[in-house]
Amino acid sequence: MPLKPPGPLTALCLALVLMSSSGWAREPIRSPADRPISRPAGITEPMGPPTPPPPEAVVPVELGDLPAEERAKYRLHPGDTIMISVWREQELTLETSVRPDGGISFPLAGDIHVAGLSVEEVRQEIARRLEEFIPDPEVAVIARQLLGNVVYVVGRVARPGEFPIRGRVDVLQALAIAGGTTTFADLDGMRILRRDAAGVQTALKFDYSDVVRGRRLEQNILLQPGDTLVVP
Repeated sequence: MPLKPPGPLTALCLALVLMSSSGWAREPIRSPADRPISRPAGITEPMGPPTPPPPEAVVPVELGDLPAEERAKYRLHPGDTIMISVWREQELTLETSVRPDGGISFPLAGDIHVAGLSVEEVRQEIARRLEEFIPDPEVAVIARQLLGNVVYVVGRVARPGEFPIRGRVDVLQALAIAGGTTTFADLDGMRILRRDAAGVQTALKFDYSDVVRGRRLEQNILLQPGDTLVVP
């Protein structure tokens, strides 16, 4: 018995069956975990964790940046830069930094220990030494950059590092400058590390919980240049 050729409707059904069984099938539905992460327009490289901002650089402080009442009382520290000049003596003009040992060298005056002295005291000492060579020397000393006037905040704070001091800064203010503490910081275990002129270091306790409640406020001391606040 001869086969009857399929009609138009039957042929269409067969074609649809063949298409669904071939590679033309619809792409399977992916779960949210399998779907690719969308990227902003123009970004082709893989997306990773956000890059943290670079640490803030220490900005040199000048003596003029300090409050008027602090300028006369400021004591030089290692790292500070001063300009020294003698009137009518062009060869006696020098910009120098205070060495780590606290000293500087100046022509004719030799080595002078200036760490811990005010700018005026340094001027007087240089003038006294130059009197042996120059009658009534007129000496000028200017503090240019106070790079030694910094404190350090380390440990569990938002922005650990070294920070320049402008005026008087206590412990709570230093914590604010460093962006505050992180979640797991031991607020009652903080210490201020301070080194004296002989190089001996001591640790001063700071109980944050007491201070913010108005108790034992004497712990909230004014920091000195070179102090290190440790937040465990």
